[in-house]
Amino acid sequence: MIRIFPSVFSGTLSAPPSKAHAQRLLYAAALSSSPTTLQNVPACEDIRTTIQCLEVLGAAFERKEKNSLIVQPFIKTKPVPRVRFDFGSCAATARYTLAISAAYGIQADCAASESLKKRTLFPLASRMAVRGATFSGFTFPLTMQGRLEGGEYDFDGQLTSQYVNSILLAAPVLSGPSVIRINPPILMSGQIDITIKTLEQFGISVETIEEGYRIPGRQTYTSPGVARVHNDWSLAALWLTAGALSQDKGGAVSCTELPADSPQGYRDLTVMHSQLITDFKDITVDASDYPALVPLIAIVAAARCGALHLSGTPQLHHKETDRLKTIAAILRDMGADMRDTEDGLEAKEGDTFDYPEDYLVDCQGDPNLAMSFALAAPVLNKPFLMDEQAVNKTWPGFWDQYRALGGKFDILKNTIDS
Repeated sequence: MIRIFPSVFSGTLSAPPSKAHAQRLLYAAALSSSPTTLQNVPACEDIRTTIQCLEVLGAAFERKEKNSLIVQPFIKTKPVPRVRFDFGSCAATARYTLAISAAYGIQADCAASESLKKRTLFPLASRMAVRGATFSGFTFPLTMQGRLEGGEYDFDGQLTSQYVNSILLAAPVLSGPSVIRINPPILMSGQIDITIKTLEQFGISVETIEEGYRIPGRQTYTSPGVARVHNDWSLAALWLTAGALSQDKGGAVSCTELPADSPQGYRDLTVMHSQLITDFKDITVDASDYPALVPLIAIVAAARCGALHLSGTPQLHHKETDRLKTIAAILRDMGADMRDTEDGLEAKEGDTFDYPEDYLVDCQGDPNLAMSFALAAPVLNKPFLMDEQAVNKTWPGFWDQYRALGGKFDILKNTIDS
């Protein structure tokens, strides 16, 4: 347990590596015909889960130096016939692993954490089920068998891009060509672009068509030898926003080592920041380009007692928690008039935002919620309590960085992983 105090953030942050990019590179490297050295790999829980699942398939990993791994691909000519996966709480690992396993006809018995059991696989599994894979159910635990075939795969662009990315990673090794159609609007299309760029880096041909992508089958992943994980724009954006909130108290945060050519998004925060740092009473935010900032925006609106009309993020109902519903419920309990909608949040202007000192914020294991509340410290007037371990899923070094940039907290029970 940790007690977080009102704080002012100032300094320079070296942006952490991107978990999302690292996962794509890990799968591509494991699918390759020769070893790959991956540099700048984050050491978080989700990456450990990804590596463990790829080890089950037969891939091997050797740590070369700090944050670098040599990935030995698994044998494609004689894959393991039946495996058991434990996906923990990582939905991306579950979706990517299932699609790739099905591409090789591997039967899989799959377990997951309680939080992942609540997240349906139906948008992905139902498409795979008409292309050769069979599932005992659409929630964990489940058993999958059969061999995935090429063909047409249709997805809703307003759902998580992980469904599209799963088929993009698996389709090149199928026996026939595949067409992926995505019904617009496509939210955070940059996440799909990251996958396309990863595939191209490993010699995979993907044709962009009007409604989506066409991927020839019987392709071979070819290792580039060395690949580097990009640093994470979305995590940096949280810190840049915390720095903007600190400006009136003399603070400021800058981030280095961010790739200018990355399709991750989150690079244009000027308009949103200008709204948040004013003494607003009513703001309208289209957060479709920066969904990771939604909880932090909501906390700022509540603390400023302002009305909020936030839209563009329906996918946040399907994260580690129902992120929209959870943040709305926490802020209501803290005194705000906040509710979740189909694609965002609505709040009425309030008179006061007051909560008991040492109020316990229950983030339900969601790392984004935990980081958002911590980084809202410049606009919160009282200390509050929180379970600090949720951040380990995404960024184990968060609290060290937090203290280094001015964050104030007390550890009430020594539970922070060293």
